[in-house]
Amino acid sequence: MLGRKIRGALQIALLVTLLLTGTAYAFTSDLEDSPRFITTRGTVPDTISQEWDNSIIECYFNLTKNKPYSQFDISIASYGAHRDNWIEVELDPAYQEEINETRIDEIYTKITVYCEQNYNLSEVPIVFMWTDSDYSLPDLGQNGFEEAEKLSGFIEARGTIPDITESGKKREWYGLLYANAPVSKIEAYMVSNGGHVVSFGTDINGYLTVDFDSTYQTTVNESTIDEMYELIEAHYEKAGINDVPVVFVGGVEIILDEGEEAPSETNILPDFSSEMLVFMLFMAIGLRRN
Repeated sequence: MLGRKIRGALQIALLVTLLLTGTAYAFTSDLEDSPRFITTRGTVPDTISQEWDNSIIECYFNLTKNKPYSQFDISIASYGAHRDNWIEVELDPAYQEEINETRIDEIYTKITVYCEQNYNLSEVPIVFMWTDSDYSLPDLGQNGFEEAEKLSGFIEARGTIPDITESGKKREWYGLLYANAPVSKIEAYMVSNGGHVVSFGTDINGYLTVDFDSTYQTTVNESTIDEMYELIEAHYEKAGINDVPVVFVGGVEIILDEGEEAPSETNILPDFSSEMLVFMLFMAIGLRRN
């Protein structure tokens, strides 16, 4: 699995791709020409300061890392950032019958409060779109563990991944895993507290992940796995979730900047390879030339 700097670089590469290709919609009525368009909220300032520009980018980056997206609304599929200084919120078409002006207002309020509290941004310009019809989450099931076994440093998998194929149900499952995560109990095992856990979070394949540091071969054994799984399982059982699926992985290298603390949570994204990062950068350059 990759260090946080690689993840951050990939996010930057994705943003660079958008900026260089010029594929973003303008924050105008032209948006309505897209079949994916829903509505807009907020405003782009007449005069954009560097501070405001930095804040909108920071807010976007941290929204993408604030997983799962269902904490703001279960219909949110992804976020996008564009050169015209606004944030795109893509909603899952599976919730089309449920989305109305009131629901949009509720989502917008939650995102605005988040951006205002953390980045001093108010009236955040947001465009709501339906996600591409080709977008899909992987079907969930025990085959998710088969993919996990291919991970470098895979130690063991416990529990059962439920069989879920319906998009809305998948998001509900991600939301349940996230909302009931025993973060405070896992903190005692974190590197920052003298333990060997680098991160704890939810994977897109429908299971929880516990990532140990590079000393795992000498510091993690079957008793360690038993202890941690029993703790996690007991916590989820109180929420009505039995046999919660957990994958334990070791050998994760944590790269911290000076003064930066160890993370307590992972993203709900699969890991990206360095080759994919390079590909994204070349794609951005190639599209710019065209």
